[in-house]
Amino acid sequence: ALTHVKELQSLEDGRVRIGANESTGNHLLPRLIHAFRKKHPKVRIDVTRQNSRQLIHDIRDNMVDLALISFAPDEKDIEATAIMKDELVLIASPEHPIAKKGKVHIRDLGNESFIAHTVTSQSRQKVVEAFRSTETTLRIVMEVAMIETIKKLIAMKLGIGFVPEMSVQDEIQRGELVRVAIEGFQYERTLYLARRRTESHSHAALEFAEMVFAAQGKISS
Repeated sequence: ALTHVKELQSLEDGRVRIGANESTGNHLLPRLIHAFRKKHPKVRIDVTRQNSRQLIHDIRDNMVDLALISFAPDEKDIEATAIMKDELVLIASPEHPIAKKGKVHIRDLGNESFIAHTVTSQSRQKVVEAFRSTETTLRIVMEVAMIETIKKLIAMKLGIGFVPEMSVQDEIQRGELVRVAIEGFQYERTLYLARRRTESHSHAALEFAEMVFAAQGKISS
């Protein structure tokens, strides 16, 4: 109890445990941690990586204080606040024939080789639905667990694929990959900061959450 009181009075000995999926862990969380450390350099930060569904279990089991997830949970004991949007984009090697086209339609992609993310998500479901609704074959030639690996395989011209925009901005800027514009398809996922619905959050966790909420609207992919 004394330790908790001391932590409430000062953030010097605080600790915050944060969970994130691959794309937010690699591309959003580092920026948030950097901003937080400027204000609270002595707070210990522990980060774990899981898929969004597992992170809900981790919150409920008190394994993490906060989690960055890609869907709004149904669980009543979890509260989630939308913090930003992130578009799903089609990427290819700049040397791939599809990169030379100005814009494509889903119907133009029936003969393409796709490298897909193995994680079941709303993003993947939206892609499958778009191909199904246009009666176009979705030719998945590889399923890969890591987005970073997917990007490397696509850069090697082994296929094309859909990835979160935040995860590919650096490669596009460096010219290693290109975004392929798609006519008639757009999907933006919403990213949320989730936590247990309780009043007993650590002071450090509360401060981190408040910093994220204050940055809402300023966070961009």
